[in-house]
Amino acid sequence: MEKSKERRVINNNNGGVGAKAMAMKRRMRGLKKKLREFSSLCDVDTLMIAYNRSKGEVIDTWPENQLDLNRVISRCVSVDKAERDKRGINLVDHNNGGRCEDDMKNVIYGGDEKKLREMVSSLNNKLDKVKKLADSRSEKDRLQNIVPYNDNAVVNDGVPPAYYCHGEPVQSIKASCQAWSSSTNNPNLVLQPEPSFIESMVPETVMPCDDPLWEELRDYVVGVVIGIVVGVGREGAHKHTNGRESGMANGMKAVDTLCSTTQYKEACMNTLGPAASNNSITPKDLVHIAIKTTLVEVRKVIEKSGPIGNTPNMNSTHKMAFQDCQKLFDYAVDELQASMSMVGDSDLHTMDDRIVELKNWLSAVISYYETCLDGLEAHPEMKSAMQNGMVNATQLTSNALAIASEISSILKSFNIDINLPNPNSRKLLAAEDGFPSWFSVADRRLLARHAAGQRVTPNVVVALDGSGQYKSINAALKAYPKNHKGRFVIYVKAGVYRENVLIEKDLPNIFMYGDGPRKSIITGKRSNTGGYPTFQTATFAVVAPGFIAKAMGFSNTAGPQGHQAVALRSQSDMSAYFNCRMDGYQDTLYAQTHRQFYRNCVISGTVDFIFGDGSTLIQNCLIIVRKPMDSQQNTVTAHGRTDKNEPTGIVIQNCRIVPEQKLFPDRLKIPTYLGRPWKKFSRTVIMESTLGDFIQPDGWMPWAGTFALDTLYYAEFGNRGPGSGTNRRVKWRGYRVIDRREALQFTADPFIQGKTWLRYTGAPYMLGFKR
Repeated sequence: MEKSKERRVINNNNGGVGAKAMAMKRRMRGLKKKLREFSSLCDVDTLMIAYNRSKGEVIDTWPENQLDLNRVISRCVSVDKAERDKRGINLVDHNNGGRCEDDMKNVIYGGDEKKLREMVSSLNNKLDKVKKLADSRSEKDRLQNIVPYNDNAVVNDGVPPAYYCHGEPVQSIKASCQAWSSSTNNPNLVLQPEPSFIESMVPETVMPCDDPLWEELRDYVVGVVIGIVVGVGREGAHKHTNGRESGMANGMKAVDTLCSTTQYKEACMNTLGPAASNNSITPKDLVHIAIKTTLVEVRKVIEKSGPIGNTPNMNSTHKMAFQDCQKLFDYAVDELQASMSMVGDSDLHTMDDRIVELKNWLSAVISYYETCLDGLEAHPEMKSAMQNGMVNATQLTSNALAIASEISSILKSFNIDINLPNPNSRKLLAAEDGFPSWFSVADRRLLARHAAGQRVTPNVVVALDGSGQYKSINAALKAYPKNHKGRFVIYVKAGVYRENVLIEKDLPNIFMYGDGPRKSIITGKRSNTGGYPTFQTATFAVVAPGFIAKAMGFSNTAGPQGHQAVALRSQSDMSAYFNCRMDGYQDTLYAQTHRQFYRNCVISGTVDFIFGDGSTLIQNCLIIVRKPMDSQQNTVTAHGRTDKNEPTGIVIQNCRIVPEQKLFPDRLKIPTYLGRPWKKFSRTVIMESTLGDFIQPDGWMPWAGTFALDTLYYAEFGNRGPGSGTNRRVKWRGYRVIDRREALQFTADPFIQGKTWLRYTGAPYMLGFKR
């Protein structure tokens, strides 16, 4: 993981082409701001369609909202076909990128930053002049000059002309307007504007073909078309509004409100905008559409990613990584289907009860995308192809998560009464007796007996000496009955089981217990240097929900030279591990996704040995830092949160972090840190724990340069021991020493909804603080 993660960070530093692309995006936003201001100032519609000639696609539009864009376009193309053909105007084709190259261009995308800064500065100066000019006019004169009229030229319903270049520059905007006046007999489309105002207003706001600035920079253009649509007013037809239009307005309000919470607003508007025409649409319907559209995109990724598996120069590791991607996408489909079903089964007043589950599932989907790309790190061509194919799915999933995260406030904004659930009584997660909703009556009784210390009768027994039904854990898993309901109990007798185990998604609610973490041991030695992607190095991996392990050992013996070598990988939701042991070096415990609880366990390793993107609470455990390879440094955690709305994180509570015996003599020479940020929004909390004297005074280690230092969330609360001092800790924006009130959110109940399920796992636990 260490090397591949470093490469990933370097690729995310936005250097080279990335920096240029970011600069261009900023310039695009700048132009949109100008268009918005012009629209507001002059009470007109503005239109922009940016077309990338090299990619052959539309890269941006104004208005961003597809419905508004289509409305403006429909007003423009209301000219009859003969007239459009005569003038070469077809904005519908422009929307598809058909004629953009031949039309008026503006310098937004492409070109060097100095010239673009000069352009933006020029536009700012010109806009100030325009505002002063507009302010100096009376309201009557201003409105008349925006849409001048006389007895022979009447503008009806604000239908405009647009100004074009058509392959060669026109002499002036004035000439373009006069050409329109003389070329049509349709009185509804005739404009004879006052030249002084048009020449002072329009050229000062958007660059016509004869603008010197345009001439200077035209060689840098990558195809942008801008049209200015001038009318009596943008909403001139509102006086004739009917019920359907009112419904559309309400629908658009819902869409605007939902999309305002998202990171990818344009993708959100394109997804939800078409539904706004339904005057009975509700916020719940829009959430459902957001998730359903995401599901469609993931299925497209699965369908279209097949050829990537035939990329040249693939070795066995690359092929395995590609197979992992296919499996991860299948997991994503499952999570999205569950999310969609949950929203569909809810009503608006109970939506908030489901948000915890919705965020949990959507966060897992985001993690699956990232895990796929992590595995392809060693083959840049494959990774790039996969990443490009995942853009829509990634953006839509992030948007769905953002909407879910803000749904309470969104529903309130529509005056919808919702009863916020008490965090100690999640209705969805538990029945009245507190068991998870999928537990049968027999299951509840079984775990209640187990929690009381009574002996549990196993469904199957595994024993190397043949005293059980099976000699291997994999054989025992094959005995799991099809469509089994309730808890399936596996007793693993003492022995060292040399096998790699995967508990797939169709084997839920397994309870596996052994004779002790040093007696019943599952061991393997797969590693990254041995030719396996990190995802496949796990000795023991569990996907199915509701997994419980007690008194078991999980080990990876690849050693420090194996680099990434996972002992336990868990993506099991509501899984619990107690009195267990996870031993390895780099990447020992891969807490990949979902809610996980570890109690009275031993976890050992060197580099990033507790990592992943799960909501992981490690309580009352012994964390042993081992001696690494020469030139390596120890880092206990490396959390992988990539979206700020994910509720995930690593919480270490009331644990002891100590050096192993082999490290002890050199513990002050070999640096050991509490963690480093694997991903942009990495979140780790160390609280009420004992930290040995070998923890570095600055506490936390950067990943690469300044990556994630402003966006991570690293916190410490109430720790003790010689390594717990915070006076010399890092000064990053994302690091903090938190108080009891802020730390409360990372205790078992609010963080992993522990009250609803932990008491019936048989594990001891604390819902709140130790002290």
